[in-house]
Amino acid sequence: MPRRRGAPLDRQKIVRVALGLIDREGLEALSMRRVARELRVEAMSLYYYVASKEELVDACIEQVSASLDLSGMQAPGTWRDRVKAGFTAYRALAHAHPHLFALVGRRPVQRLEVLRPMEVALSVFADAGFTPAQSMRGFRIVNSFVYGYALSELTGLAVLAASSDPLAGQLADFPNLARALPHARDVEADTEFEDGLDTILDGISTWLTPPPQQPAHGLGNSRSAPPSKRTRSES
Repeated sequence: MPRRRGAPLDRQKIVRVALGLIDREGLEALSMRRVARELRVEAMSLYYYVASKEELVDACIEQVSASLDLSGMQAPGTWRDRVKAGFTAYRALAHAHPHLFALVGRRPVQRLEVLRPMEVALSVFADAGFTPAQSMRGFRIVNSFVYGYALSELTGLAVLAASSDPLAGQLADFPNLARALPHARDVEADTEFEDGLDTILDGISTWLTPPPQQPAHGLGNSRSAPPSKRTRSES
């Protein structure tokens, strides 16, 4: 019996189906044959639009990057509020695409558009008065925290597993860990994330502290002039 043909193919449809497959079952479930089966077409027909599985993964990453909500960073507000809005959306992106998030921003750039979120973030720092070097440094620091925090949420921390492991009762040589371990599961992630982000932004904000003002010379100078030397005739 001949295979029933699906709707006409295009690259966007292939990427959408592949991304849905990854979100449901993980990156290891992705194959050209599996995507073709989802689309009810022959696997070879996909290669007209996508050259390889690697290219398909890159296209899915581009799709995820393009879906990042940048509205908060582009809205009016303080630079801190805008940075927090953008990177809170970045964290939300991790939870929306947990199986692909680890690769976002970690593969060679194929299309410049994937750098749009970075451009917007750097513009927030620049608008606040940070130098280009400070803007890049600030971006890297905040991005590293949010990326790492989101991954720890998705994959879990070894210490959480240890808290219910038989080893938890054998921590005589680790007294501080033994006392703290019972609290490892008491974390409210949203609050902890915001506290961490605020702490980092507090540090970055000190880079904007203006240098001490030097009094101006000339008219209006409130500093009294040094006493003039007395001439011999005045003594």
